[in-house]
Amino acid sequence: YDTTTNALITGGVLDGIQGNDDVSLRGTIGQFEDKNAGVNKTVVVDHVDLSGAQRNNYIVDYNGSSTTGTIEKAELTVSGVHPLDRVYDGTTNASFTGTPVLSGIFAADDGKVSAPIENVSGHFVDRNAGVDKEVAVFLSGGELAGEEAHNYVLVGVDGAGKIATITPAPLRVN
Repeated sequence: YDTTTNALITGGVLDGIQGNDDVSLRGTIGQFEDKNAGVNKTVVVDHVDLSGAQRNNYIVDYNGSSTTGTIEKAELTVSGVHPLDRVYDGTTNASFTGTPVLSGIFAADDGKVSAPIENVSGHFVDRNAGVDKEVAVFLSGGELAGEEAHNYVLVGVDGAGKIATITPAPLRVN
């Protein structure tokens, strides 16, 4: 995914070359049916470049030619979230604060993809009280929000601020 419909087409066979003429495909360019990530998307050929010594003796008729292709989702990372310190409760649950900041969004999609803080979750490496404990951070189900979220996939959470403290739970003697 790059916010455009441009497609670089690889492969293809030229039919109609005379004798041993030196002619081959140098590049084929097309347009996807739309800019969105997806598989088996129609690509219409709109330009073919030839190479070889006799290339100027040929013209490629590509009118109506099409193929299919895939637009992979663009990869994002998230930063700006931090686990909160908490009191021991027997679980590994972690809560977070901050404003998730996504890296890797194309300028054309600025403001159209976000990672709401309520979608950030994680857990401590163990349930025991301790200082500066590692916390695994992720987006619940990889949940991104916004009108262009379907074109992106979260591939990681930046490491800064992935530690917190579990303080011992207070006990009372009656």
